[in-house]
Amino acid sequence: MIVTISRQPGSGGEDIVRSLAEKKGLRVFDKEVLREKLIELEIPEPMIDRYDEKKPGIWNGFSEAKEKYLHFMKKAILEFAMEGDCVLLGRGTQVVFSGIPGVVKVRIVAPAGQCALRFSKEQNCHLKEAEKIIRHINNEREGFYKSFFHSKLDSFLLYDLIINTEFLDVDASLSLIEDAIETKRDYDCNLNDLLLEQNVTEELLYNRKVPIHDLKVVSKKGVIFLSGDIFGDVSVEYCETLSKKVSGVIDVNTINLQANTSSSAYMP
Repeated sequence: MIVTISRQPGSGGEDIVRSLAEKKGLRVFDKEVLREKLIELEIPEPMIDRYDEKKPGIWNGFSEAKEKYLHFMKKAILEFAMEGDCVLLGRGTQVVFSGIPGVVKVRIVAPAGQCALRFSKEQNCHLKEAEKIIRHINNEREGFYKSFFHSKLDSFLLYDLIINTEFLDVDASLSLIEDAIETKRDYDCNLNDLLLEQNVTEELLYNRKVPIHDLKVVSKKGVIFLSGDIFGDVSVEYCETLSKKVSGVIDVNTINLQANTSSSAYMP
């Protein structure tokens, strides 16, 4: 059972996540867990602070650091989900699992005035200050989704269920989520291909530092399809050999991987 929950600040989403996790015995993937896992993956803390659900600056938005952060964030999310039943809070998880039918994807919302009132009580601040903070958080998150996932946070197509908590309390919201979980219980929730895509990408770009522009890795039941443009003295065969060494890879298709034919092959 995997549930992703995206929530507006002040919508009551945190209370719903907490109650769902306690009732169903689910592990929770949140900001603190992500930070711990990224540090284990040797991602510098300043990079985490710069990108975690934040809109990158003009220069950061096109940097290699941003792409590296996205890669390892996805890996951390997938490895956590592979360990068993869990609820994943924010961080684009509804986009990461968009092709997995067995994952329940939920969005928690409420009218702006009600969100501000709840938030002011939760944070013990004035209403005007709460409204300002909420606008800032929403702006950062919207920029995060646009930059990292080329997606709109409020796109209804990202979710199986959108819950407006204006008149629905925690118990009523839990009931709706539980119904969605039950409906999807027998759907495919296999994450092996998604994690394999991350592992092959990591081997090529970050472990071996192969110079590939616009690398795309797609896994279909263990068969890897590579696309992109290689520059420098690196051969397609070398990329294929590296990919085949990644655990879980059955075969590799490189028909859409283009090399610079004017350079000699690179086979260290």
